[in-house]
Amino acid sequence: MRLIVTGGKGRMGKVVVEMAMEEGMETVVVDPEGEIRSINQVIQTVDCVVDFSSPQGTREAVDFCVEKGIPLVSGTTGFDPDEMFKGPSEKIPILYAPNFSPGVNLLFFLLKNIPEGMRGLFHPALLEIHHSAKKDKPSGTAKRLAGIMNIDDVFSIRGGDEPGIHTIYLIGEGETLEITHRARSRRIFARGAIEGAKWIQGKGSGLYSMEDVWNMKR
Repeated sequence: MRLIVTGGKGRMGKVVVEMAMEEGMETVVVDPEGEIRSINQVIQTVDCVVDFSSPQGTREAVDFCVEKGIPLVSGTTGFDPDEMFKGPSEKIPILYAPNFSPGVNLLFFLLKNIPEGMRGLFHPALLEIHHSAKKDKPSGTAKRLAGIMNIDDVFSIRGGDEPGIHTIYLIGEGETLEITHRARSRRIFARGAIEGAKWIQGKGSGLYSMEDVWNMKR
């Protein structure tokens, strides 16, 4: 299997390339700091594009994949996914996830399935912490969590080299529930992206999520 990894010299992209090579996959690295600076310079035939770049890089990856008729797996944040992917996903399969880790996607699932009768008992709030180089604030994962729980109070901290911490607070009368996901390694995200690239092979056009990959939808 041969992958193009856009943003392949960034924090996440480097880990994706490393893990893909561990699995015997071929990779073509596209990065503004690399030898191949634009995806449009790639001449090799590939099976999938894995994108951890920038909003502009994602747009270029989308156009490339539509032109070549190949699937796209993207974890880039900082844009409206519907605006970016809705039209193109009618032509090719696109897997988009603000977070590829199993734990965070399990957290999405659990929060979606809180009984409606209990939601009014708690005031939800969210704190997310990421490394100082992360540009979007709040993170894509935080936006997804806030959307699931209708959270208005979202707090962001940027510092150090923290891969990612997300804590949901459910504040009730006489009690508070805290649910935290703490990423200890970027390999969890890279593993999910690679599994997604395998899963999406042969799929029809459409916009997919990791819930589809792990069969978590009800």
